[in-house]
Order: sequence, then C-alpha cells, then structure tokens
Amino acid sequence: GPWAVRASAFDGSDWLFADENGVLGKMGGYQEAGAPLRRVAQSRNISNGGSRFVIPNYDVEVSRGSAVRVGAQFSPDEGRTWKREIFRDLPAGDYKRRVTYRSLGQYKDFASRVMCAANADFSIHEADIG
Repeated sequence: GPWAVRASAFDGSDWLFADENGVLGKMGGYQEAGAPLRRVAQSRNISNGGSRFVIPNYDVEVSRGSAVRVGAQFSPDEGRTWKREIFRDLPAGDYKRRVTYRSLGQYKDFASRVMCAANADFSIHEADIG
C-alpha cells in the first residue's frame, strides 16, 4: 500500500516514525512496520510484430548479503495479466548470483517482473532472455 508514515524524527542514533494511526516504529533494514518490503522490478513489453517467439531461458543477476527468496512472473499480454509467481531460493554468501527460469514457452508479447520480499540487501543487476 501507500507510504503510511506521517511524522519522523532522528533521536541521535535511529530514525523513529509515527504512522497515520499513531503507531510508533524505528526505521532500519529493508522493512516497514516490522514486515519486509516487497521490492519489484518490471520490464517493458517485448513483441515480435505479432509473431510468436520462444523464451528458452530468463536469467536474472542479483546480489544479496543473506539468504533470500526471489520470485518472477511473466505476462503474455503487455502486463495486463500475470502468470503465477515462480520462486527460487538463494543461499547466503556469494554476492553476485545468476538465477535462471527455464522453458517459459511461446509468446506474442512478453513482459516480466522480478521481486524479493526479505529484510536483506538485494539488488537486480540485469535480466537476459536466452
């Protein structure tokens, strides 16, 4: 939902906030009101002039500092509807990792989105269709 913070203050070591209901909290990490933030990156639509094309692989390069679960969704209609989310678990440790989604089928239009909901450092570097 929309950003619910209505007031914030720095107490010398932490940022504190109050939401629209008067609930107090502390900012930090990758969460809001104790729940992990859901970060989403969405592609533009890809088409081939109305002809079908195959997506054999969809690779996403990510980095993270701790174990995370990465989800991806794919759309056959310019992002109006989305197929079910496909998850991949990534272990802690290496900071650059490629996640591969295979055999995605045929499309006339293709859009994708990648998401992560974890209180962890996470960034998407690139996505390639192979």
